[in-house]
Amino acid sequence: MEKILKDFSKFIYLSPEETEILTLAAGVHDLGKLHVQPHIIYKNSGLNHIEIKTVQRHPYYSEMILEKIPGLEDIASVAGKHHEYLDCSGYWRGICGNEIDFFTRLFTIVDIYEALTSKRPYRKAFSPKKAITIMEKEYKERIDSEILRQFKKMVL
Repeated sequence: MEKILKDFSKFIYLSPEETEILTLAAGVHDLGKLHVQPHIIYKNSGLNHIEIKTVQRHPYYSEMILEKIPGLEDIASVAGKHHEYLDCSGYWRGICGNEIDFFTRLFTIVDIYEALTSKRPYRKAFSPKKAITIMEKEYKERIDSEILRQFKKMVL
């Protein structure tokens, strides 16, 4: 994910400082998954309601861990919001629309893409083209369409 974020940041002409924040956030954004039991993370089938709620707390834990480290406030913020969506369907805060900053919007798109193009215990990885198609259809109301349009130019 770090390489994709670095490449995309350069593609849309972000500053070196902004690129560094996003790239560093990519490496630690799921740190909160350390609070989730491994049998849930690596489960080969669907999660039950309690397991879903447990996994959905990982951005909270990521942010709480990272904000304790001086100088990582921006990284902690992105990590804590990377599952928030424009339509308010995200987690853990349930923020939406203009409450979601540009960095988080960009990061979330790359995070979704990386998840779709990576093999999971319960499915094969999707091709880049298929991942973008899924994002355009299934995440249409949830993510920033202009950032996705720019990301699509870079990956396809």
